[in-house]
Amino acid sequence: MVGDIVVTSVETARPVPAIDEMWRVIVEVHNEAKSLCLVGEELERKGFRSFIQPFNELRHAYEHLIRAKADELGFSGGNEDPEYQYTSLTRTLGHEYRAFFDWADWVAVIARESIQKMLAGYTVTCIATALSDYYTTMQPRIESISKSVAEIRGDKDISRQHNSQIDDVRKDATVVEEVRKYKGLLNELLDIRERISAAIPRLEECRTRLRKESRGKWIWAVIGSLLVAAITFTVTRLTTPHVVPSSSPNLPPIHQPIKTP
Repeated sequence: MVGDIVVTSVETARPVPAIDEMWRVIVEVHNEAKSLCLVGEELERKGFRSFIQPFNELRHAYEHLIRAKADELGFSGGNEDPEYQYTSLTRTLGHEYRAFFDWADWVAVIARESIQKMLAGYTVTCIATALSDYYTTMQPRIESISKSVAEIRGDKDISRQHNSQIDDVRKDATVVEEVRKYKGLLNELLDIRERISAAIPRLEECRTRLRKESRGKWIWAVIGSLLVAAITFTVTRLTTPHVVPSSSPNLPPIHQPIKTP
């Protein structure tokens, strides 16, 4: 024992605080992944059941986690090896990280599609009436979130963020920062979706009212057109003189018989 650090050899010394920190990171990433799993199931139950990749990642994570704990408890058949434990936990984190991003990408796509479906069929007037800040705040924010999500998805790489051969807790901190950033963006997107969902009754009310107004205007337009046509016809009949056609000059009057040669 050297101070508060437990080592098995000089070459493979792995400080216990680093392992403890790795556990903390794994637990946080796992909890965030689990929360997105629940959200994704609520948003799209049918498609969610066929999306098995995140579950495979968690299965692999669990295997590495058990290996690390087994070594800590002495089930490996030899002396406790903190280096092996740390390596196993690093691989656990990699699978947890990928599971989180798989579910996060799923939720991001489904949430945006859900927003589009909820607003489909409503006019700009109704949307602006029911959600006064949609076009000024909500829609620009949705576009901004989508752009940020695309950037995060393009930059994600657990092998680059954390190298199992490098003892650098800052790498783990970077993973956590990415997870927190992505989750924060998704929370904003889900909040916007919730506001739109809550506004559906007002959107329906507006659409119904506009349809009634439009139907009333159409009926009055038809009635007006018929009245104009009737008045025009009547005036034309009254103002046009009645002309009686004259008899043909080559024919004798009707009361005189026709002479034959």
